[in-house]
Amino acid sequence: MSNSTKQFRVKRGKILGIILILIFLFTLSFSFSSEGLKSKGENSGERIITKTYKLKYITPHEAKKILSSYLLHSTAPRYSQFFTVRIRKRDLNQFEELLRKIDHEKKNVRFKIYTIIASKSRNNWKIGNREINEVIRKVNSIFAFKSYKLDGISSVTVKDGAQIAKVKLSSSYNLLFKIYNMVINNGDKKRKINLFFSLYKEGGFYDGKKLKGSTIISSSTSMNDNGYFIAGVSKLGNNGDSLILVIKATVL
Repeated sequence: MSNSTKQFRVKRGKILGIILILIFLFTLSFSFSSEGLKSKGENSGERIITKTYKLKYITPHEAKKILSSYLLHSTAPRYSQFFTVRIRKRDLNQFEELLRKIDHEKKNVRFKIYTIIASKSRNNWKIGNREINEVIRKVNSIFAFKSYKLDGISSVTVKDGAQIAKVKLSSSYNLLFKIYNMVINNGDKKRKINLFFSLYKEGGFYDGKKLKGSTIISSSTSMNDNGYFIAGVSKLGNNGDSLILVIKATVL
């Protein structure tokens, strides 16, 4: 056998060896990929469903942000009503129930904000408004003040799901009321309005960019529809008077 024939056989053997190694590596890689899919439920024996929904009141992008934990994959264009998802069959019922809850008509909520001055002294203060007298009775059942007077009534309307809303209050104390992340919760028994709020007292000077001030009252709450909520009390000055914040929320 000639040397050229031997060299050809050696080269061919090397090429076949390289091909076999590549085939082995490809098979190994495919095996690992399959295991990865199994870990996500795609190939683990669970039934995977693909469905498309037409949303009415929210975008697919908003739905995906809220329900992403249920999804294996989804298409969520910002400017389309159609929401296509890949989801495990065992998660489908709960996913669709939550989707129905968030894809509902956005109602407005009207907030009436009452600021009331309360004193531990007996003053000749009178409030001639029947609605305010009802508020005062609720306040008086909680606090031990001896006299009250109305500082102001303000109103603001906020859409369900709003990230932030604010209103400058009709008050003698330069107050700003802010509402964050307001959501209407249609429960089984009573409709609730969930929100975070803050009452901010603006100062009388600028720092070069904005008016400085301080937060007087800040909290989160869940209010009954058409109900009053006593949001908090803050001391005013050194004479013992206090500012009481009362909120009424009504779904329109």
